[in-house]
Amino acid sequence: MREAATFLLGEHDFSAFRASSCQAPNPIRTVHALNVTSDGPWLRIEITANAFLQNMVRIVVGTLLRGGRGEADPSWVAQVLRAADRRHRGKTAPPQGLYFAGVRYEARFGVPSEATSSAPWSPTSIIMSP
Repeated sequence: MREAATFLLGEHDFSAFRASSCQAPNPIRTVHALNVTSDGPWLRIEITANAFLQNMVRIVVGTLLRGGRGEADPSWVAQVLRAADRRHRGKTAPPQGLYFAGVRYEARFGVPSEATSSAPWSPTSIIMSP
C-alpha cells in the first residue's frame, strides 16, 4: 500500500477517484502527502492535498486496500490514475473510521487563525481495523 500510494503524490487528474455525482468542474488535485502506517490491527492513512473531490479519499483508500490485500500490483494504482476512468478503480471504502482533521489556509486568504488547525499540516485520516 505504501508503494502504491507514491503513485498518487503530486498533481494529477483524479477523475477515477471521484463520485459519479461529483460536481467539481476540474478534477485536477495535488496530493502533498499520503502516508500509510499500521499499528497492530489498525491501519492509518493520512492524506494531505490542496483540495478533495467528492468521495476522493474513500476511493483512494478502497483502491489502496485492493493492493494491500494482494489483489493488484502497486503499479496498478498508476494505471487507474492514468486511465481517469472510475470503472477501473477499487471499491469505495466505507465512511466509518474517516476523520477529517481540519483545514489549513495560506495566510494570503486572510482566514482568522481560530478557523485554522494548529497542526503544521492537516491530514484527512482514515483509521480502519481488520
